[in-house]
Amino acid sequence: MAQPLKTNTGFTLVEIMIVVVIIGILASLGLPAFQQVRMGSQNARLYQDFRVFAAAADTYMLEFGADPFTDGDFGDPGAATLSAQMQEYIKLTDFTTTPPIGGQYLFSTNSGAFFGVGVTNYTVDDNQITLMDEKQDDGSLSTGNLRKVGSTDYYLVIQE
Repeated sequence: MAQPLKTNTGFTLVEIMIVVVIIGILASLGLPAFQQVRMGSQNARLYQDFRVFAAAADTYMLEFGADPFTDGDFGDPGAATLSAQMQEYIKLTDFTTTPPIGGQYLFSTNSGAFFGVGVTNYTVDDNQITLMDEKQDDGSLSTGNLRKVGSTDYYLVIQE
């Protein structure tokens, strides 16, 4: 009596390679979309943080009739800090956390040109900053309420 032939039930190398290629194509299509969503989320959170800090500074100035900050930029090493009263409007832990685009939050008078809240030493490229400016402001990093100052600072102008 003849023995029946043994059949292989596994996948061939070609079939596995086709599946790997299909997964690679799907991943290459999904990655840019994921990066866009992440960038949009970072920008939205940064702008919301700016608005919260700016509203706190506005409220302080209305109630006390004075700039809420001592001389210098808050957040830089060795620079001045928030006044004790201002800490009632902004939690210090919220202000000292790393912004979604990297760097560090700060308030600045920008040498008297304007008073604003910003981020210094951010780690994203200027394309992301420009996209945020286009969505939230006038699309120019040198005019409007959102401005880039120097090569590492980006501000929401509170008062000119």
